Amino acid sequence: MEGLKIKSVHTSGYHPESNPVERTNREIGRLLRTYCHKQHTNRLRWLEFGWNIEFWINHTTHSSTGYTPQYILFGRNTPLSITKLVAFPKYEATDPAPDIIQIAMKKTQKQAQLRNKYKDKDKAFPKYEAGMKILVKENRLSSAETHKLFLLYHGPYQICEVHETILSRYAIRLEPSARII
Repeated sequence: MEGLKIKSVHTSGYHPESNPVERTNREIGRLLRTYCHKQHTNRLRWLEFGWNIEFWINHTTHSSTGYTPQYILFGRNTPLSITKLVAFPKYEATDPAPDIIQIAMKKTQKQAQLRNKYKDKDKAFPKYEAGMKILVKENRLSSAETHKLFLLYHGPYQICEVHETILSRYAIRLEPSARII
């Protein structure tokens, strides 16, 4: 992976916003629910719409890049079926094709900075110090019958060390008085 300059990033399934694959999977799920809700257990129904969903996603202009994935990968847009029915005005590109991937990356980074600016706007992030006691939130998976019975937090833990980087990391130790259920 390093030879191909691919960086491995781990994201939480509970917060898929930072992972484009998870966002796409969420969109595929939304479209499948829309078209297959009456027969959701019929996998043939899923296959019937699978190709359409792939086509729609690959030919939709994404807000973060301003381009369709089709255009980013192949440098051209495939004519859509609606263009056969509606006479749209002709568009001729006068400029030579720029390096579309670099432009899309810059737009994506700009959108990410804008999202983070609004996301963190009025938040006060707590500062933890060594010796403080904390509770850790748990996201446990369960059946629908028991999910309300799980404890939301586990601990208390005592912070042993604070490692300041871009994101703070903490070394913690479980307190002897803590209950593990």
